[in-house]
Amino acid sequence: MGCGSSSPAPVQDVTPDKQSYVSLDGTTPKAEKPSQPIPPEPPKKTPPAVEPPTPAPAQPPPPVPQLVEAPKASPGEARKKRISANCDFSMKHIKAKDNFAICMGGGGFRAATCALGWVRALQSMGLLKRARYLCTNSGSTWFAAPFIFQKQTPMAAFLGPYIPPEQCTFEAVAQMDYSSFGKVLADAEPIKSYFKELLDEAFDGDDNMKAWSESMSKAFLEPYGLGEYRSCVTAARTSAHKHADATEQASSLGIRMMTALTDANVPYPIFCASIINDDQPQKFMPYEFTPLYCGCPSSNPDVSPIPVGAGYTEPMGLNSEPNPDADGSATSMEVTSNGVVPLADMMGTSSNFVAQSLRPSNGIVGSLHAAAIGVPTFNYWNPADVGKGAAYVPFGDGGGSDALAILPALRRGVTKLLVLTPLSKPLAEMDLEAWAKYDYDISRYFGRYPADGEGADGMTAEVMNSSFKVFESDGLDALYEGLKSSAEAGGPCCFKAAFTTVDSRAMGVKGGLTVDVMWVANQQSTTWEAALPAEVKEKIDSDRSCFFETVEQKLSPFSATGYKEFPTIDKNRMNYDPDLVGMMSQLASWNLNTLKDDLEAFLSS
Repeated sequence: MGCGSSSPAPVQDVTPDKQSYVSLDGTTPKAEKPSQPIPPEPPKKTPPAVEPPTPAPAQPPPPVPQLVEAPKASPGEARKKRISANCDFSMKHIKAKDNFAICMGGGGFRAATCALGWVRALQSMGLLKRARYLCTNSGSTWFAAPFIFQKQTPMAAFLGPYIPPEQCTFEAVAQMDYSSFGKVLADAEPIKSYFKELLDEAFDGDDNMKAWSESMSKAFLEPYGLGEYRSCVTAARTSAHKHADATEQASSLGIRMMTALTDANVPYPIFCASIINDDQPQKFMPYEFTPLYCGCPSSNPDVSPIPVGAGYTEPMGLNSEPNPDADGSATSMEVTSNGVVPLADMMGTSSNFVAQSLRPSNGIVGSLHAAAIGVPTFNYWNPADVGKGAAYVPFGDGGGSDALAILPALRRGVTKLLVLTPLSKPLAEMDLEAWAKYDYDISRYFGRYPADGEGADGMTAEVMNSSFKVFESDGLDALYEGLKSSAEAGGPCCFKAAFTTVDSRAMGVKGGLTVDVMWVANQQSTTWEAALPAEVKEKIDSDRSCFFETVEQKLSPFSATGYKEFPTIDKNRMNYDPDLVGMMSQLASWNLNTLKDDLEAFLSS
């Protein structure tokens, strides 16, 4: 049982223009090799805050001053700190991997359970270690954050075992090791915790900007000892041992440093988030959190209260006041912290679809709105124009700009993408136009959101198609037909083809790159369900057709009480029973295991 594909024109050898970047091995990229993403030291005579002259960068914008900060020791006390600049972010073991990225989309618990199953399968097949990047958004970041940073549970125990469909009894799939991520998902009730945080902080008069992040952290990070708020992140295995310098700096300030990539077989993680600009036609700008650098990869000088991007800083430099008198060509500068940004805030921001949906605007009204719903706001300053100062701006779910987390890979010139897509509705129920309206997160990548559509997230169809388009338009037709036909065949829902990028300054993507993409989506699989034990298949079929199950779902909007929507469960349902967690993740694993030969051929071509 294979994956559908199209046969476009032969893939051309496309390489980005030579620019003043440093590649992962610490050398300036040659013309015949694509440049790499880890922001390195710029040429000494080139101001690092200048955006490339090209319409849209082929990768992250030129490196900016690598910053460190000192959090307040106590309320109202600002501390400043400078360490010697160590700007060698090169990671030779990452560059040695295939030019291949795993991109996992968002969708609440649906995305998190699918992510668990997908990564379990990739790890068992030996394909996870071949990936250069793991790009995630929203619910898949709930999985990725503890998966990347936790050290207390072996990977096999964290992922749990694969169970073939013939053995997927309710008891078997619900039986999980206490330290597995499946058990963490089954125990989690983050929406309940979120509402409680909002109420408690409202009565106490406390700032509830972190209510969402704190709730997600309690659910997914604290079980692995990663929920500490006086902490920050870094990554091991840089050529110059960057993490050692960062850890020493953090330790001197009483900050715990959480280190990623101690295991060389794990890809470099990129968590997608968005800057919210509700007073602009384009409401969201992309933002990336990574262990070594964070920032907005595109620019918009018209945003208020401060122009945005493009550029990156070290994680310890986030949420700070820059030095307006700093030398523009320096690679480090002294900043004043307004509070360190921990892993909990990074993961929480990536998944905050409440902020995406309600879109707090700037100004006093926007600040009150943000406070009411617990939207994260960080003191942001533009690395490309430090002299403009800083301002608090709202952040939200990465789905506002990149629901499938594919843009970080495109910015870095990655030529093979495995796009794992947790769809929320059966494709069989929609024609192409209906799908383009419903799954606008996908259609806008191709500039194909229907002109007669009402728009989404406060944006018009015109803005969605012009600001978020990164692929040539005709690619959507082939994608829809390929996914739908494979789903109707009853096996894994999969399609692979080559797509060509178009210039998108708004998203920081350069055109002209031909990318091989293998899309895999969660859809009902009659083949998998036919192999299930009789009582399990009967239960799933019964729930789908049962009137009372429909009523119960409506009465419990935040819980998945059965298999009515399986496996395309609404993202608002954020409380799964253990057996549902197990079935969702096992189906996801089965899909990729069934596609093993296709995956290996895809990576070898």
